[in-house]
Amino acid sequence: MEKRLIKYFLSIGTVLLMLIGLGAFSNTAKADDTKSSTSSTDTLNVFRLYNPNTGEHFYTTGMFERNSLIAEGWNNEGVGWGSPTTGDAVYRLYNPNAKGGDHYYTVSSFEKDSLLKKGWRYEGIGWYSGGDIDVYVAYNPNAQSGAHNYTIGSTEQNYLLDNGWKYGSTAWKSVSAKVVYATVNYAFDISNINAVTGFSDNVFVAKVIREEGTYQSKVTEEPYTTYRLKVVKKIKGELSLNKPVKIYKNGGIMEDGTMYVFEDDVTLSNGNYYIFTTSNQGVSDPSELPFLTLPDGSLLSTSGGMIPLGKDEAEALKSNKVAEFTAALKTPEQADRERSSFKDSEVYLSE
Repeated sequence: MEKRLIKYFLSIGTVLLMLIGLGAFSNTAKADDTKSSTSSTDTLNVFRLYNPNTGEHFYTTGMFERNSLIAEGWNNEGVGWGSPTTGDAVYRLYNPNAKGGDHYYTVSSFEKDSLLKKGWRYEGIGWYSGGDIDVYVAYNPNAQSGAHNYTIGSTEQNYLLDNGWKYGSTAWKSVSAKVVYATVNYAFDISNINAVTGFSDNVFVAKVIREEGTYQSKVTEEPYTTYRLKVVKKIKGELSLNKPVKIYKNGGIMEDGTMYVFEDDVTLSNGNYYIFTTSNQGVSDPSELPFLTLPDGSLLSTSGGMIPLGKDEAEALKSNKVAEFTAALKTPEQADRERSSFKDSEVYLSE
């Protein structure tokens, strides 16, 4: 097992990043769902996305396709599993006649040809089957779009089968995904709302509009994911209401498809509301600017925030967590750290 430590030049303190091996990752996979079966150089990550309008899960190894769908409003659900670069082909097909459209994936050339005769469109080889990790399929007889779900997570598979999904079986085999798991040493107690409020420069409630992209730090070479938000309530700080803002969040996907995941990470979903806590990125000494991990004047999401509040704005604003953060502002635990201001040019986005 390879390990490495990387120091982040962040105002939030030293972050320790450990490469703890290449284990498969998904939102639902457990440790016993994963096995190592190939080297990372022979692996492609299969990204998983969700369309909240149609209910379809979509899977692709293509970074451009992934990013394009996220920009169109699909939810990013991370990495589903790893694919070898050779092996049995997994064919991708599309049903244009299903309401909302629907994709299907199979290793069977007979099944592929049968669906083509019924009007499905062949979209090529999605990835390859190989390795010793099962990818399960389940079928929803009540759905048109999103009728099939694929996962390496036995917990997710069993949940679907217990709730009316059919034909649970192994669709193909997979390998461990290219994922780096990161652990963090914090300069404050992230379980203490007063400490989080005191440390943060901004505390607010916002709606996630969409994921904007990935920023790779020139200092650490590690990825951050950027998001477009709409602020609907200020608890602390000077952010304007109802204007699109950009924040940076630790973790993301490198150019080679490797995914960086931080402990206790929260997956942000388009259209949902969250409490965010952010710190303004900057230094008082201009000579230190080359060592700043993120752009000067930008907003970095700090842990202890990103608390899910659901899809309804009125209910989100009435939540107990919002009340707790508001109350904490009266008695914050002040952090002894350098403060800076955000820059409008780095924070506010055009409509």
